[in-house]
Amino acid sequence: MKKKISFVFSLALLSFFWMSCTKDLGGKKGQPVADSVKIASLLQSATVSTIISDNFANFTVDKFGNMYGLKYNTNTIYKISATGQETVFYTPPAPTQQDTSTNTLTCLATDSSANVYTVNLNNFSHIERVLKITPTGTASTFLDNVNQYLGTPNYYIYQIAIDKNGNTYLGDNSGIYKVTPDDKGSTITTQQYGNCFAVDKNGNVICPMNGITKISPTGTVTSLTPDYGSASIVSTDVFGDVFIGINTGSGNAIYLIDPLGKVHTLLSSSTSSHVDGPIAIAKIAAPFHMGSDATGNFYFYETGDGINDIRKVTF
Repeated sequence: MKKKISFVFSLALLSFFWMSCTKDLGGKKGQPVADSVKIASLLQSATVSTIISDNFANFTVDKFGNMYGLKYNTNTIYKISATGQETVFYTPPAPTQQDTSTNTLTCLATDSSANVYTVNLNNFSHIERVLKITPTGTASTFLDNVNQYLGTPNYYIYQIAIDKNGNTYLGDNSGIYKVTPDDKGSTITTQQYGNCFAVDKNGNVICPMNGITKISPTGTVTSLTPDYGSASIVSTDVFGDVFIGINTGSGNAIYLIDPLGKVHTLLSSSTSSHVDGPIAIAKIAAPFHMGSDATGNFYFYETGDGINDIRKVTF
């Protein structure tokens, strides 16, 4: 009897130890967190596919893998299915000089409940506000007159993010700013333009500032990588991975920084190209918008040399 109890206890202990030392890293089931070599091997087994070819000014993806694209010169957000079918998701009312609630949409983000957020710029008053759009397409004002939270009120908002606690992050030419649910604004940094940042699952802001830098909610600054001066976009996933999009005259690349800080090359091309298939042979154009779903699949919008595609990396 004692041997049986001892065996059951040992089995339970072993199971606990395995569970505590494994992680569903970006959908890569059962990957030991402490082994970046195996993570690199799993990344190399990924495949790349094209969802749709179209011209988008901004792009985001929700936790279910639903994609949303803000088309150039249309002021309309489209919902894009996994098979590339487009349907109109939201279009603001036609603007008038007297109506301060409508006009131009600028950027996109999603939250943990699959709501979509966009910034609405009034073309007459130059006041910007954040709209929250439910998964069914119903829009409401989430933050009004966000210009008051910015370092330079008349700057154009380039990027927005929402963390799991409902904090809003806004980026413009003067820096990155945070607004809490109780309407308190604060400055994250004025050392980096706000057109390239992401917020991870713990509320850390990730941006290319003297390399890829992490700024904690308390203001602690940590360097994640050496200088990537050519980083055009960054994103994060729910597993703690950081993705870096690079666009230079010598080529395009997407890198992944795993939770241990190891940098992996996900995709790389010496010229703007389009090749789907196993990740080892896939080629890309310049990445400009990126995101991940709840299972860790990675999505990006690329452009360059006539290429305008939304593509998916399946792990």
